[in-house]
Amino acid sequence: MSFLPIILRVFAVLTSGALLYVAFPPVGDVHSAWLAFMPLLILARYTTPRKVFKWGYISGLVFWLPSISWLLRLGQTGTNIYLAALGWVLLSAYAAIYTGLFSVAASILLRHEDELMKRENNAIPVALWRVQLVFLIPAAWVGVEYIRAVLLGGFPWNQLGVSQYSNLSIIQIAAWGGVYMVSAVVMVMNVALTLTGLRLANVYMRKGKSSRFRYELMVGLLICALCWMTGTRKLMKNSLETEGMTEVRIAAVQPNTVQIKKWDLGYEIDIFSRLLKQTRLAAINGPHLIVWPETAVMRPYNMDDVTQEFVRELTALGTPILVGAMEKEHVANSEDVYNNWRFYNSSFLVGVDGETQGKYRKQHLVPFGECIPLETKFEFIKRIAPLGFSCTPGAESTLMEVKVGGDPVVNVPFSVLICFEDIFSGLSRKAVKEGAEFLVNQTNDAWFDGTAASVQHMSHCVFRAVENGVPIVRSANTGVTCFINKIGVVNVLAGLDNKYGVAVEGFKVSGIMVSDAEKGRTLYNRCGDMIFAIPCAMLVLGLFAFAGCRTYNKQRKNNHDR
Repeated sequence: MSFLPIILRVFAVLTSGALLYVAFPPVGDVHSAWLAFMPLLILARYTTPRKVFKWGYISGLVFWLPSISWLLRLGQTGTNIYLAALGWVLLSAYAAIYTGLFSVAASILLRHEDELMKRENNAIPVALWRVQLVFLIPAAWVGVEYIRAVLLGGFPWNQLGVSQYSNLSIIQIAAWGGVYMVSAVVMVMNVALTLTGLRLANVYMRKGKSSRFRYELMVGLLICALCWMTGTRKLMKNSLETEGMTEVRIAAVQPNTVQIKKWDLGYEIDIFSRLLKQTRLAAINGPHLIVWPETAVMRPYNMDDVTQEFVRELTALGTPILVGAMEKEHVANSEDVYNNWRFYNSSFLVGVDGETQGKYRKQHLVPFGECIPLETKFEFIKRIAPLGFSCTPGAESTLMEVKVGGDPVVNVPFSVLICFEDIFSGLSRKAVKEGAEFLVNQTNDAWFDGTAASVQHMSHCVFRAVENGVPIVRSANTGVTCFINKIGVVNVLAGLDNKYGVAVEGFKVSGIMVSDAEKGRTLYNRCGDMIFAIPCAMLVLGLFAFAGCRTYNKQRKNNHDR
């Protein structure tokens, strides 16, 4: 079979894209990810690398367009519907390129079997090559996924492994190779099942005999079983691990402020009353720290006496508050300021005396949301800024401390990730390496209120906890306010009819268990992507380079023969 009918190709790309979409929230069927790529891999086996890109690209669009359709919500909360739709389509079109590139890599690897079949005594080389494909194709996927996560500022959203955020036994391997290792294991099973299916179909069509052993399937099952057993053992061990750990009680507040009210001063009293009510109730439970979400208050905290006095009255209840707010700084003669003012998306730790004890400035800003690329060169671009101005990125992670206990007092260091900074593994790694014993994610998902964005966002945060072996506290203005322990168990602020507590006003108090940062470091925290994702990226780039050189040499030879 040298080609597939066009209707089968269309069916393959639609099925792969749809199955992958189903694996992520809002549907969240984690099992579908384990076979989502089978139709696309079969197509790649019978399509040349030159032609398969467009089919892989279409499959990517089928996944990305519905998966990030929540961007359209910005047409009501941040910009007009036309710009929101344009951003949705362009981002989907960009992300789909990587599925197309993976299809090319898979085609190159899968079709190499044809060359081996032409050689004499090919039984052993072909069988061995099929086993190697169980490793090579997942490595190619990870390589392409890593490139997407770092190129042009990076877009590491909805990586394949993230679909397994609730599959606790499997995701424990993220402590070794990050979310990319989970992506690889899921792809291993896709490849093993595909190769086995192709082999059986080939035997059936030729009415021949097949060996009883399916080596590629055995290898795939063995890899998945080892990962599952290792993860299960870690889960059991963690449930018994308490020695040398400190419990920190934290209250996460969710005011549930509607996005269109966030910057309207006419709603300031409403915002203050929500924060006042929930903070007072949370303080009754005696937490060591109260966390407010990103930009919980309307005015720049460092420049506004009214806001500072409001926070000071609440901290007088006896608990420090981590305040998410804008920060305004006067800077003269600078190109990145508005009327000599520079703005930061910041987090302020305010002590019981009302004084600021620590401050963090968001490092990774949202393009076209918090900052507008090239705005200094093109003045008209500033008009599309949702905030009316661009923020300036912070330069470093900041360690803050929360006091625990009475005699003696234990100072527990932590760091903050603001908004979607939790999808970038490098930021959390850096914070933990610098001494943070837990992380706090302050976010405002009201931009996409009522969509799957909130749960998709939270699912990435699960991996930051497992990768670094530290608990994470999330406080959302509206979204998923929750506590995530170091093995990825999520404890959410739930609503009466909403298990994730999206669009619910309230608070949640919980104790998190922390240990010395140096003692709890994982392999991934120590080495990062150097041990797995980066080698995979080098492999896939080398594969493309090799295929390109080979194609060039063939064309050159053909021209010479003429």
